[in-house]
Amino acid sequence: MVFASADTALAMMRPDPDYAVIIDALKNFKASASGLDSCTVWFGQLMHLVGSAGWAFGTPLRDGTVRYTNLTNGGPIHVDVRGDRIVRTTPIEFDETDAPSWTIRARGRAFSPRRAATVSPHALALKSMVYSPKRVLYPMKRVDFDPTGERNVQNRGLSEYVKSAGTRHWISSPARSSA
Repeated sequence: MVFASADTALAMMRPDPDYAVIIDALKNFKASASGLDSCTVWFGQLMHLVGSAGWAFGTPLRDGTVRYTNLTNGGPIHVDVRGDRIVRTTPIEFDETDAPSWTIRARGRAFSPRRAATVSPHALALKSMVYSPKRVLYPMKRVDFDPTGERNVQNRGLSEYVKSAGTRHWISSPARSSA
């Protein structure tokens, strides 16, 4: 890492950084990273771990599960976990500490939305996707697809798939058992 000044370095490297200062430094070239991308990523991850050491995540529930909040591409959900396994996923329910919902008043009636997040069905099926025996464990490619040559678009949906060369499993074996 290279910093424009000692003040910038101290502001960015402290355990509880002001993220507005970090964004300002990065956008205005007051800090830069050089070297191998893998080393730069490693350093960024290390700094995150240093800054988040000791943080407690999740909310313990009465039934022995721990509730985490997850923002999926299908909307925000709660993920309840017991013993490193997903027990259930539910839409986030809002309470009195959250901002109020909108209300439309018409013809003497009031209309307000349900006090829960709007979530796509595939987000609520997260548990099924994680523990499915049919899920993809590593990157795949169509047998007749060459990204630098013949793409054979006429075979989409027809051709078989094979594991892409030079890839490893994304998921460790204990999670492979079905729920």
